[in-house]
Amino acid sequence: MIRRILFLILILLWAVPAWAAGGGVERTLHNLSTSGPGSIKSGVVTQVCVFCHTPHNSSPRAPLWNRRD
Repeated sequence: MIRRILFLILILLWAVPAWAAGGGVERTLHNLSTSGPGSIKSGVVTQVCVFCHTPHNSSPRAPLWNRRD
């Protein structure tokens, strides 16, 4: 029983990042890049995640969000 639970957790840990990076956000209105499906989108930015997230260690004193609190 424990092995089944650990296997399920392992599968979920693998699937969630794959969904977020691959097909999840790209097909929703949260994709504001040039490839976004909505009517509001960037004319030049092709990166999907850059509108909400910044790279780690870009500024150690600031939060990882790409906007002010």
